[in-house]
Amino acid sequence: MVIIDGHVHISDAADPSIQEFARLGLVRPFSAEALIHHMDHPTPGIKSGEKVERALVMPFPVVTNVPSWDFRRQHQYVARVVKKYPSRLMGCMMINPLQGVEEACTVLRDLVRNHGFRAVKLHPKAHNYRPDNPTMTKELLVPIVEAARKLKVPVLIHTGDPLCEPSRIVPLIEACSDATIILCHLGIQNVTYSSDAVHVARKNENVVLETGWSPGARLKEAVNALGPERLVFASDCPVNDMWSWITTVRSLALKAPLGIDLSRKNIDKILGDNFAKLVSRSGRIG
Repeated sequence: MVIIDGHVHISDAADPSIQEFARLGLVRPFSAEALIHHMDHPTPGIKSGEKVERALVMPFPVVTNVPSWDFRRQHQYVARVVKKYPSRLMGCMMINPLQGVEEACTVLRDLVRNHGFRAVKLHPKAHNYRPDNPTMTKELLVPIVEAARKLKVPVLIHTGDPLCEPSRIVPLIEACSDATIILCHLGIQNVTYSSDAVHVARKNENVVLETGWSPGARLKEAVNALGPERLVFASDCPVNDMWSWITTVRSLALKAPLGIDLSRKNIDKILGDNFAKLVSRSGRIG
């Protein structure tokens, strides 16, 4: 069994801008080395010797809002550590489309082809735009998702806040029906839109749901509605620790009513197998 965490944020503790963000309480440094230590050292209650094999890493959102930083500088630390730890880390480019779509797609192609990046993330809340605005969708978001589709990498989209309700993303999902889109946090973070996320996924076969932030009851609903093949494990570490969310996914194996008697094979699909297929450059589960 291979465990893959499909959503992690890292930062360079030595970077002056990160130190400033930390002083303001916006983000705390979390290095690649700190991440790998956490991946290799289960919290109490998890059997010794187990580890998270790989993680998809990206900058913290605040880094992508620095006006003087271009896309390459925003991702220089991630690119550096992915090169240093290629068997453990994969990169994800977080794109603020308001900073220029043409340049973003150029950098994305280079990061995927040459620097071990395997996904793209859009964050409407952090970058302050409405993903269901027709002009925004057509002119800024569709070109990014289409670039990802051609590169055969999935697109993560933050959900669980106003501006990030899953139903707001439907116009983009429908416009790019051949792209794989992962709805982050199963519609849950500050506000719960889990039922909305499940509904959107049921109506659109190109949508995958991410388990991060989701309690067991919502996971049971999602798996019952969609099947285990349509979910991928993610923790949103270091806001959350990986191991407690791994335990939540494994609780699906319990007998009803505590769990749904999910098989070990299907648990393994959620914890790693599904995401491994998505980032294998096939672009699809199955």
